[in-house]
Amino acid sequence: MILFSLERFEDALSSFEQALQMIHIDNATRAKLLNNIGATCYQMSNFVESLKYFTTALEIQRMWLEGPVRRESSVFDASVTLGNMGKVYLEQADYNMAIYVYEEALLLQTSCFKKDQRIVLTTLGNLAFAKTQKGDKAKALQIYQGIYRSQEAKLGANSREAVETMGLMSVIHIQQCNYDEALTCLTAVLKWQQKTLDTSHPAVQNTMETIEKIEQTLKGEVSVWI
Repeated sequence: MILFSLERFEDALSSFEQALQMIHIDNATRAKLLNNIGATCYQMSNFVESLKYFTTALEIQRMWLEGPVRRESSVFDASVTLGNMGKVYLEQADYNMAIYVYEEALLLQTSCFKKDQRIVLTTLGNLAFAKTQKGDKAKALQIYQGIYRSQEAKLGANSREAVETMGLMSVIHIQQCNYDEALTCLTAVLKWQQKTLDTSHPAVQNTMETIEKIEQTLKGEVSVWI
């Protein structure tokens, strides 16, 4: 994993493949290695190969998901693999399959973890993004609103996570021409940015410019674009 972290992906791939050859039974370690190889192939933009390794890893992991009792570690590992598969499908613009695997990951995660756990919220965010890419913005916005409520309750409205979700909601509101809602979201985002970032930070400037465009649009002066 050190080589992977250093972005020496070819060396990391060779290391993972050598380790895989030493494990001849389908167990959790072999599945993790297959997942690591898939992740490395993904970073090398070899999406077909990465999907092949993720699929093989998941086939092994499913063996530990059958039965009345599921270990949290098994659920976690399988959902990570499913999440990785979702990333590949997004790269391939196969949004239906991305949504499918993210929903399967959610089904697994919520069988063991609370709905406000980070891993669940991350998967929900991925699902919302896939829905947005597919064009189902109303459903995506509904998911983001649920994520925000969980983050607000657990971390506070001024947490980075909650503010980032508010920003994502503002984008969809603008795309749907819900400018009043977008303005409410962006005003909250700007307030947080001005407290935590330098005034010259690009994010602050971008938010201020977008708010200005929205205000001009509400006055009938210009059209907003994102």
